[in-house]
Amino acid sequence: MGNGTRLGKVRGLGSARHGSGEWMRQHVLAAGNMLCSIFLAVSIIALPDLGYETVTAWLAKPFPATVAVLFVVTTLWHARLGLQVVIEDYVHVESNKFALLLVMDLLAATGATYGVISVIQLVTHQDTLTQEDVQQQLGQMMQQMQQMQMMGVPGGAPGGVQ
Repeated sequence: MGNGTRLGKVRGLGSARHGSGEWMRQHVLAAGNMLCSIFLAVSIIALPDLGYETVTAWLAKPFPATVAVLFVVTTLWHARLGLQVVIEDYVHVESNKFALLLVMDLLAATGATYGVISVIQLVTHQDTLTQEDVQQQLGQMMQQMQQMQMMGVPGGAPGGVQ
């Protein structure tokens, strides 16, 4: 009555004839993720410092950028394949299964797109906020808080009129 017998196939316990391809894809992706993560970890550890400028200069090189994009895409694809197997095996209502698979596909595609765009922005140095911008904004906020404290605005800073 196990896999491969006539009774097992009639009961739906036989091979679906597509599991081996998914299994192979998932394991190839896992191996690729492992290689990418080892390369990225060793490369980042080998950097002289972990400052923004150093990391973006390293990531602007073609090979690290390619590996970073591959890592983002293959990790999300691997996660999608694994979750698909779980959903197909444990969600028995077809409409719920369809909805979950659709949401999972959309989330995986969105995550991959966001990751690729983030790497592209770092590579081309088109980020929207630099460290100098943050420091400038913090300085402006501190000045505003000091001005509010001098004017006695409630909640401006400790010592102001409450």
